[in-house]
Amino acid sequence: MTESSGEGFFCTAHAFSVVASTIGIPSLLPFLKLYAAVKITASTHTGIQIMQQIAIMTGCAVLPHLRNLVACIAHGLQDEQQKVRTMTALGLAALLKRLPLMVSSLSMRY
Repeated sequence: MTESSGEGFFCTAHAFSVVASTIGIPSLLPFLKLYAAVKITASTHTGIQIMQQIAIMTGCAVLPHLRNLVACIAHGLQDEQQKVRTMTALGLAALLKRLPLMVSSLSMRY
């Protein structure tokens, strides 16, 4: 899974997000942690993009796993490769975009 084209990154990430939405994020979390931590730029980029796509595809379902997912990819902000840092910023934005949904649902209950 070290495809170097942008299309390969996206297809891989989208396929994993479909799997995550089907079998559940906790089932893939150990694999995602390992995938995002690999020191191969293409693998790290793809692992972070997988988490971005999971956030986009699963929406609010990502909230219980937000802390773990953010912890998996936060190191990418300090990566030496610009494309990994960019993908990390996009991935974090996609994950953290779900926070207002959680806050608004909590305020509606109380």
